[in-house]
Amino acid sequence: MDETAGEYAWYNGKIIEAYYSSSHGGASESVANVWGSSLTTYPYLCGVEDPYEQEVADRNSYSSWSTDYTAQELTARLQSYGYGVGTSVTSLSVTYSDLGNVIVLVAHYANGQSSTFKPTNIRSVFGVPSIRFAVNAPLGEGAEAEETPGINGSGPLDQQDSYSVISGTGTVTSVDAGDLYAVSGSGKVEAVSGSGSSSGGTTAGTTVEISADRYTLNGAGFGHQLGMSQYGAYAMVELGFSYEEIIAFYYPGVVVK
Repeated sequence: MDETAGEYAWYNGKIIEAYYSSSHGGASESVANVWGSSLTTYPYLCGVEDPYEQEVADRNSYSSWSTDYTAQELTARLQSYGYGVGTSVTSLSVTYSDLGNVIVLVAHYANGQSSTFKPTNIRSVFGVPSIRFAVNAPLGEGAEAEETPGINGSGPLDQQDSYSVISGTGTVTSVDAGDLYAVSGSGKVEAVSGSGSSSGGTTAGTTVEISADRYTLNGAGFGHQLGMSQYGAYAMVELGFSYEEIIAFYYPGVVVK
């Protein structure tokens, strides 16, 4: 501790709120998707793909896990929390972020109604250790059905700071994300979906619907999915990374000084 006495993690002149989880199972998540907080306030809690935890998977009891319910058992569990009382579960709709974590889960009922769950209550209501899981599929396959933009240029843009724009004459220029807009066929001008990623909005990758007699949730990780992974940091130390590098990896843009 004496070696790091007086050192702090800073972002843009302010000491950060260094949230962490036990493990992420492959990727942390944006605070906008987990708690609904603004990425303008917490730009360093943006979520990152984490390849390091797998190096110590044999020491992490949550490196993989599975939670299984029959449709009847899942109905009873939801009703114990006050959801879907007097009816039964017919299907689940699972929405994944672009990092592959579950950010919205909707339970559909036989009476035509539904209940929507966010990361703040998915873990408790569905009895899972993390929001990184696939339903009735191996982990990693639940969010693979990403939509590919059509040849006419339709579809969402990946979020980034700037984009290359090709004019009608073939000239290529770089445009900041905040300056992008689209003109519809009727002449309506709108902001381009996917630009301005620091606004704090959620980013959804794909939604999958599952209807079955049994629901098996196959996942990895333990915790709220924000900030640093303790097992990932442990692995990074064993791989020779410094604490400054570990902080910079899990909290992008943060420096230790």
